[in-house]
Amino acid sequence: MLAGLATLLPRSASAAPDPVDEKQERGIASPDAPSGLILGGGLFVGASTCSYTRVRENQDKGTKLSLAKDLGIPVIGEARIDMGWRFDPDDALTLGISYIFAWGETRLDHDIHYNGAVLEGGTDAGTMGGGVKWFVLEVSYERILFRFGENGRGYLAADMGLRFDALDWRFTKKTFVPGTKGTEAGEDFLTQAIPIPVFGLSARFPLAHSVDLIASLRGFRINHLSSGRSEGGIVYASESLVDAKLGLAFTLSDATELSFGYRFLYVDMDNESREDGNVIGILAHGLFVTLTVIF
Repeated sequence: MLAGLATLLPRSASAAPDPVDEKQERGIASPDAPSGLILGGGLFVGASTCSYTRVRENQDKGTKLSLAKDLGIPVIGEARIDMGWRFDPDDALTLGISYIFAWGETRLDHDIHYNGAVLEGGTDAGTMGGGVKWFVLEVSYERILFRFGENGRGYLAADMGLRFDALDWRFTKKTFVPGTKGTEAGEDFLTQAIPIPVFGLSARFPLAHSVDLIASLRGFRINHLSSGRSEGGIVYASESLVDAKLGLAFTLSDATELSFGYRFLYVDMDNESREDGNVIGILAHGLFVTLTVIF
């Protein structure tokens, strides 16, 4: 009888897995992740390395301005909100709305030409007081291609979508040289903007319980594409995007994740017609943090 009990005990133990361990394997990246509404929020703050702008008006080519050196804008950042739906553990559709901010101000050490106007040296110029309004609307579909690692928590995923940048850049008219011919203190890039496609890859590598290494690369380029709009002639748009991240993701619960790390962001827009030539390039690198929840 004792021998019979001894043979039954191991079977009972193996047939009853520890419920705590089973729950610990869950998370929004796991193969048994819940479906439902996705809500996320993130913040990026970086240095405006090599960022620039130039606005031409007819024959006045405009002055190419370094955001950091010429305009005293050392910081570029982005605040973002995402919402969408996860259909299953491997498929999700999201809509992102973000605001790119450029912070800083300086005293011009010489006259500059911008959009046909002349801004006077010795006056203050920059983005203080809401001089830059840059909103981004983006829709993206993500599909996990394959999984690997313990319990399938690691994966390689592909995503595709559309991105639209709505930018209006303004200086105060207090910086105008008296008698300048130009009357506009800025440029509305929005009137010439068009959506661009975006493609990307992302990967996740489990490091420890509830901690993963994450990496992603997204981008695209359109070159001299007709916008279908006219401003002194047909406006041709060129735009580039490179968005790369490397960081750590922490599973806080079955449906909550916190991630942070390094981000490199490059956005370049060049809209040209016979009358206008509007160029802005943002090259920033710094730290990002994101919180994602599935309901």
